[in-house]
Amino acid sequence: MTYTEEVLDNMNRCDKTCTGLAVDDPKTYEVRDIDWLIENLPALDYVLSRMLNYIFANGMTTGDGDNEYLDNWLYNEKNRLGATNYTVLRECIKNASIYGECGLRMYDGNLYTVKKGYYGLLVTREDGVEEIVAYFIRKDGKKVKETLKTNEWSFERIADIENWFNRNGYILMDESEFSNIRNDTSYLHGISPLLKDKQRINLVLSVYERLNYDIRYDGPGRIILHTKDGYVSDESNEVSTSEVLNNSPKMKENRYEEAKEEAARIARDLKDSTSDAVGVLSGAFDKDITHLPRVTKATEFLDWLDVDTVVVAQILGMSPTLLEVGDLHGNVSVEKIIDTAMLNTIIPMRESYAIQFSDLIAKRVGVAKVFFDKYDMAQIQDENEARLKVADIIKSLSYSYKANEKNEVLNELINNLADILNDSMHDQKGNLRTM
Repeated sequence: MTYTEEVLDNMNRCDKTCTGLAVDDPKTYEVRDIDWLIENLPALDYVLSRMLNYIFANGMTTGDGDNEYLDNWLYNEKNRLGATNYTVLRECIKNASIYGECGLRMYDGNLYTVKKGYYGLLVTREDGVEEIVAYFIRKDGKKVKETLKTNEWSFERIADIENWFNRNGYILMDESEFSNIRNDTSYLHGISPLLKDKQRINLVLSVYERLNYDIRYDGPGRIILHTKDGYVSDESNEVSTSEVLNNSPKMKENRYEEAKEEAARIARDLKDSTSDAVGVLSGAFDKDITHLPRVTKATEFLDWLDVDTVVVAQILGMSPTLLEVGDLHGNVSVEKIIDTAMLNTIIPMRESYAIQFSDLIAKRVGVAKVFFDKYDMAQIQDENEARLKVADIIKSLSYSYKANEKNEVLNELINNLADILNDSMHDQKGNLRTM
């Protein structure tokens, strides 16, 4: 069993069964595992913060050009907890990225997050396909069973279901009041990336556990002490008369026990010693000592201080390039690398989340849909700045050309620059590039 598995197994040595709708310890015990990983996995908070910054970097829009009401609702209106709708939405996506899912509730015109395990899904199955009928939470805020299937019930009318939930302390909600935001919509409850890539997570945590142990324990490694010849059994070449008299079996046994106690004492002192400790050996031991160095040292893992962020980023589906970590390879501009990372990671992530909460927010704001605004590619911005500089040079040279009685050298230079500017604005087929 690996280090991480052993820790999580010890945490979860409890009853993992779930009965009823509301239980103190429902069958969402994996949440405890995720919470522990969040607290112990290095770089996770940094990666999540940067990922959310990129997701919300371009703001949100209604698509019709009028975002004034949406912006006011997002950044100015607050729920009863004092959190703006923008903050709640950001927190919801953060939780969904880690736990796999997070509930987003519209109440009294503003948003609230409902963490995994504290809301449930009312699910029906027809022709082998599951469909979410409604969502429910407890009025007292306790945890609930995550999924309840309607085909296990005998209710005939929807009113009977609503009455049953209300009598038993539940709030039943439809899609106009609640949305289950998931990092992967192919799963009913999403799936936590921290519970998928177990090998690399265990590797990172094991390395840091070893690092911390080595820092706390400044021991010398393994040391083997050798007793002097004849100390125990009087096997020295020269034996005095007193030694002969004291060489009885009983005296040999006493000397053997004394040697063992002395060796144990020295071993304890060495084990608890630090690099500035001074040790004293008795005459029982030989001057030669065998030292076996420690198998692993903290310095051997120092390179991991630069690797862990890359590993965590990849686990969360985030490009390390956008986190200013990892290596950049090839003769490619930084702007192009950033654009590629945005197009391949952040934009698909934005769209996946926006599709899920668009209807919930759009109905409140009174628009057709709500989504993240378009990303302005850094490479195109850089190219446009270069074109502007070339255009300014052409303008300055044109003034000089008129002032110098139409100098042909200047005219040729102006034409060459104009050709360069024209080529940069068209592709290989001669079509005008998108600006």
